[in-house]
Amino acid sequence: MKAYRTALFLYILINSLFILKYGLRLLPWYVVIAACIAYGCVVIAGCKYIFPKFSNFSNYNIRRGITLIALLVCLSFLTAFQYIPDPMTIHVDRWSAIHNFLYNLTHGIYPYAAQTHLGGYGSPFPVWQILHLPFYWLGDVGLSFIAGILLFVHSLSLHLKNKGEDIAFALLGCSPAFIYEVFVRSDLMTNFIVSLSILLYCIHYRFNIKENTLPLGIIVGLMMSTRFSAIIPFCIYYFYELYHTSWQRQLTFISTVIITFALTFLPFLLWDSEMLLFFEYNPFILQTRQGNPTDLIVVVAIGIYLSFWQRHYIDRHLFATAIILLLLVSITFIHNMYNNDNWNELFESAYDITYFGMAIPFLCAFIANRLLINHSK
Repeated sequence: MKAYRTALFLYILINSLFILKYGLRLLPWYVVIAACIAYGCVVIAGCKYIFPKFSNFSNYNIRRGITLIALLVCLSFLTAFQYIPDPMTIHVDRWSAIHNFLYNLTHGIYPYAAQTHLGGYGSPFPVWQILHLPFYWLGDVGLSFIAGILLFVHSLSLHLKNKGEDIAFALLGCSPAFIYEVFVRSDLMTNFIVSLSILLYCIHYRFNIKENTLPLGIIVGLMMSTRFSAIIPFCIYYFYELYHTSWQRQLTFISTVIITFALTFLPFLLWDSEMLLFFEYNPFILQTRQGNPTDLIVVVAIGIYLSFWQRHYIDRHLFATAIILLLLVSITFIHNMYNNDNWNELFESAYDITYFGMAIPFLCAFIANRLLINHSK
């Protein structure tokens, strides 16, 4: 029960941060505070009185039909919402980092030389960029959130046995953090939705290090070639098993992950090794420049503890992953605030609160899973 209440509190807290940051730009502070309180009350009421009863609705076909209609309406609304602003006027350049990368790639220009519409450079790794090709051809790389949601709902339906994925989807769809991500065509939360979904598929089909060393190593290597942080869910889940396997299998698995990751960069290394490895804004630097080695050691130590704590219980894993992602961002922010003496600038451009959103999919899945467990008692 404590873990459930903590997860619910964190879910409300993260989303309230988004309401505060962007609400204060448009409305008086007391209206924004009232909106945060109202949002928290609605979420708590929904989790206590509405979601569990709906997931335990006796008529399966009616429940599935309502869920499907809600899914289609939500996807349609979010897609239309995404087209409200002119993307060139958005002060978030994650979408153009992917779009311009793919433009260069399809026009024979070195992709990582592409600048965003704000003059920056793209940090996503090759696999994540290539996965956006279908959406690039559709004219909007931000539409990848649709595929992410569909994977999320389907993978959870397998894990929760067609009972509870609607709660997780409702929590995700009602998240201001996620709605904001869609609005600005950001891919960050979608990356973690996909990461969680792939992990759930691996668990459902019983992929483990002992019996599926090479295939699982390839999967983790490919996920690592989206963002470094996208393999955190896999590290938390599989480190416990990796520790208890033979050193030969450990070496094989880790080597497979590293080789797979390296091979995804090979075409770009052959294309322009100087820019890939030594350019001051290459993707490796962009993905690691905000961190600190000391912070990383602390997070890794806590992550190892949580991996042993979760022991392949997916319920615990979801909670542990959310905690480690939030700690990673929080420790980094606190360290940078200490170094720069800017404790009151959380809502300024120096600190991107969207990184807190990485934990949202895991909190949604955990809350849904725990609600079903509590309601069935």
